[in-house]
Amino acid sequence: MAAGTLTGAGVIVGGQRSARRSEITTYLTSTLAPLLGLSASSATNPKATSGLVITRSWTSGLRDWPGRPRRVRVRYVPGRARVGDVVVDIGDSRWVNELARQIGSRLGGEYEVARNDQIRGRLQLRLRTKPLPGEVPETAQVRRAKKVVNELLAGTAKVDNVDVDDTTGEVRRLTVKHDVGAKLAAPGYRNRVERTVSVMLPGRWRARWDMEADSVVFEVRPTLPESLWIPARALPEDDPLLNYRAVEIPCGVDEDGEAIAWRPAITPQWLITGETGSGKTSTGHGILTQITRFGWPVWIADGKGIEFLGFQDWPNVQIVASRIEEQVAVIHRAWQLMEHRYQLVVDRKARTEDFEPLMVFVDEFTDLKANLQSWYQQIKVKGDPTKPPTLAEVGSIARKGRTARVHLVLSMQRPDAEILTGEARENFGQRTGMGQLSPQGAQMMWNNPVTGVTIPRGRTGRAIGSNSTGLPVEMQCYRVPDPKEAIPGTEEYELLEQLRPPESRHERLLIVSPEIDWSGEEPVEPTFTDFAEAEWVKAADHPELDPIAWELDRDQNTAGDGRTLSSAMTVLGLDDRSRDAAGGGRRLFDRVGRVDTSKPYAAATSVPDAPSNTGTAGDDRDLDDDLYAGHYSHPTPTQASALQVGDLVCVDDDLGSWAVVEDEPIEDFDDPDSLLIAWRDDQDQSGELVVASEALMQARRPTAMED
Repeated sequence: MAAGTLTGAGVIVGGQRSARRSEITTYLTSTLAPLLGLSASSATNPKATSGLVITRSWTSGLRDWPGRPRRVRVRYVPGRARVGDVVVDIGDSRWVNELARQIGSRLGGEYEVARNDQIRGRLQLRLRTKPLPGEVPETAQVRRAKKVVNELLAGTAKVDNVDVDDTTGEVRRLTVKHDVGAKLAAPGYRNRVERTVSVMLPGRWRARWDMEADSVVFEVRPTLPESLWIPARALPEDDPLLNYRAVEIPCGVDEDGEAIAWRPAITPQWLITGETGSGKTSTGHGILTQITRFGWPVWIADGKGIEFLGFQDWPNVQIVASRIEEQVAVIHRAWQLMEHRYQLVVDRKARTEDFEPLMVFVDEFTDLKANLQSWYQQIKVKGDPTKPPTLAEVGSIARKGRTARVHLVLSMQRPDAEILTGEARENFGQRTGMGQLSPQGAQMMWNNPVTGVTIPRGRTGRAIGSNSTGLPVEMQCYRVPDPKEAIPGTEEYELLEQLRPPESRHERLLIVSPEIDWSGEEPVEPTFTDFAEAEWVKAADHPELDPIAWELDRDQNTAGDGRTLSSAMTVLGLDDRSRDAAGGGRRLFDRVGRVDTSKPYAAATSVPDAPSNTGTAGDDRDLDDDLYAGHYSHPTPTQASALQVGDLVCVDDDLGSWAVVEDEPIEDFDDPDSLLIAWRDDQDQSGELVVASEALMQARRPTAMED
């Protein structure tokens, strides 16, 4: 009785399984009809589809009930069928790969070609039950990655190798062959494929294309280090005439660990942009510590006046110009040197190979330019040009400096339209954009509105730089201690000692500020030309003009220490201890806005405008709390489909977390009514949002640049 019951149950289960397998085969046949060249009406006709797809030797087991066929036979006739965006011959390799992929997708396994008889129109597929030696198991993540890549490559993708993360199982690398080389010849299409892969799969992806071999490697981008101290390299040959062609100044590494370096003999001028806190000044320090080790003389125009004071006594740094009149003189004399060398070549008195290279480092050019224009209006006399000649001299050095071996490194907070348009931009073959750029700045720097707009703001030293082929790549710039801040005995100080040239080939120089001419009936103030052509002297011959000598004297005078001199009581003239150090008891306010001609380094300074006292304390607090004020517009509801690369979107309403849209929103493969939005935040974290295409999101647009 019991045996009969079990037998009956087995017959029932077996019948149900057979029926289910038959349904699966019928479903498989109907869904493959377009690939088999059948019309929609034929696909539902049992007579037309009978015997087209045969499944045999099914697996058994409770977990995958009713099992999967180990063998699938497909009968086809010659014709044409659409695979993705292209039409192919039925029976060729692209058609076979797509058929095998679709069968595997519908049956939940991976099928490979056992035999393809194109003469008889018979295709045999077999189920792969075990991965090949070294092969990655076919997980859901692997299947999705293959599906995405195959659809993007018009159904012609053949994945040769897959690497996955051992811990998470996420796909990290795909090596793919394809048959759409002609379509991929357009760079825009390749970029679209790469962006889509990066959005559809976890992580930030990139592609390495081999157009000749019709292959591509998709891989997750390596993670750049958060901070990177500059390495101390072996001491190079320090004769500038001998090492000129070999000079290479590394400033950081790209995501593959390859050094990004400046080669002045190849790309003579360098432009660096970056807002406060981006790491721009530290990068400048790194350039100086390295170029001086090659024995090159360096002239510095310090736009802020305080960023490069630590290099006043650095070997081979001849001068650090901290005030606007000194900066004008430095730029003018560099331009004169360039013109003089050109004339020597014309007169056949010298060759280019005879010229000792000079590096002119102009820091914070935007500030320098603003200070220059304001100061020029105060001292301009009749007959002077409308604009200060210094600006034209900078442009001239950028254009002509290479032949004269006068090399310009220009640093500024934001890209300047006068410097970075048309021909002027091309003069700066080496470019580094520190921190996050606006679309306008990216267009000026890289001729592309999206390059560098997603750099995480919370990563100091992160930048876009020119690699050895001139292409912009993301990089991490080296950190370099500030010589004036490094304390003896610390690691920073020891690193600077390793970077310091053992001796100086070039003497330090000073600029003697022109004085008022008292010879006539009326005193005559120095003119712009007087400042530009001011006398230069050796620092060793004039300790009374040397700020380094002044510092030594100050160190010996405890009453003139920095704490006392910078106190509010000193500024008000109420501290007896500081009267002598502050100038014989005069209040500091008495000297603001005046030229003190009693000192060789006299400079006119201006009192900054008082801040506006409008608004409430609450308004100020809100402004302080908004980290993105000044960089992005106020939050506004924006349709997801209207988002652009570089926009800021709220990725977590509860935490108030914002991130930059990293790629153009694309249609979700699994839901055509939804969009995938890839984002990247200030801490270099990345992710995706899946939202309805018409959904409204809180977003902020980058503000227009006004430089």
